[in-house]
Amino acid sequence: MTISILRESPDIEEQSIHIEAYASLLAKSIFYYVHSVGHYHVKPTFCVEQANIDSFLLAYTESGVGYLDYAGHSYTLRAGDVFLIDCRQPHTYRTNETNLWKLMWVHFEGGSTSGYYKQINKHTGPVISLQQDSFIPENLRKLITAIQSNDARSPIISSKIIVDLLTDLLLQSNCFDWSYPEPPPSIERIVKKMQTHCKEKITLDQLAEEFFISKYHLTREFKRYTGHSPIEYHMKLKIAAAKDLLRTTALSIVEIGSEIGFSSVNHFIGRFKKHEGMTPLAYRKRSRCVDD
Repeated sequence: MTISILRESPDIEEQSIHIEAYASLLAKSIFYYVHSVGHYHVKPTFCVEQANIDSFLLAYTESGVGYLDYAGHSYTLRAGDVFLIDCRQPHTYRTNETNLWKLMWVHFEGGSTSGYYKQINKHTGPVISLQQDSFIPENLRKLITAIQSNDARSPIISSKIIVDLLTDLLLQSNCFDWSYPEPPPSIERIVKKMQTHCKEKITLDQLAEEFFISKYHLTREFKRYTGHSPIEYHMKLKIAAAKDLLRTTALSIVEIGSEIGFSSVNHFIGRFKKHEGMTPLAYRKRSRCVDD
């Protein structure tokens, strides 16, 4: 990990901290990782307006008052409030000009961040008023310290702290209903079919014809009970089978792609990289390092 420290900005006081972090490709493939992190004492002119930023932003109000405009809503942020937003969406945050904002924040990505974000946002929206026993302020301080140290352990420690932050937010959101309705027999049969034939080519038309169900109804019901469309689920099974072969056999990448039903090695590599964030060869090398 390499870092750069912002020394001056017209909208923040000199005692503020702003660190840009640059994670390695290996860290990005394994960990939750930091884009930037900071602790701001802001000036009355402080205002940030952004969109299409490839990261999530978690910000904690230490004191003062701030404002967030996000997803068509406006929020007032007071001491003890934290927000989590997807920075790909347009957003603006700014300080109250008289009751100046003091905040700690981190831009980050990786792992299951998107899944955490969706669950938290689904139950509370982007803003949560923290309980007094929350560890989020302490963990943000630890994260800033970990990034500042910039030693060999920083990516690992930072990843752990981000998981702790997201876990605490998830608990604060009271998102405890993880139960799912039992799927009907028709969906169970389709799932079993896909699991036992994961290496074969299966299309939505084939499934609809074999199980006497319309493609629209099949897609809707399958996603309702599994969380994925039939094609997405089948691809996840293929990638899981590929990972097993990469770990446990000496088959070449070409042979594995053919074994699990891809028409070309380039198609296999592209789909694997989309799901796993790395090529099949990189995954094989990493899994062997872990095993060793």
